Amino acid sequence: MKLGVKFVFSSLLLLASAALSNAHIGVFDEYCQSKAMKARNNTLKAYVPNPEFVVNQFNDDANL
Repeated sequence: MKLGVKFVFSSLLLLASAALSNAHIGVFDEYCQSKAMKARNNTLKAYVPNPEFVVNQFNDDANL
């Protein structure tokens, strides 16, 4: 009997988490959208396409 109760509880928990994960609240929230846009812009600004430059800069900063 205990196994049946655990199974039902686990199943309900799984279904509830699946339903909440598809809420897409971030799509409708202007604050989250603006934070995501700022984070994306900062990431694009910080991107360096030459990995050798990044490694050499790190080695210079670390005095290697």
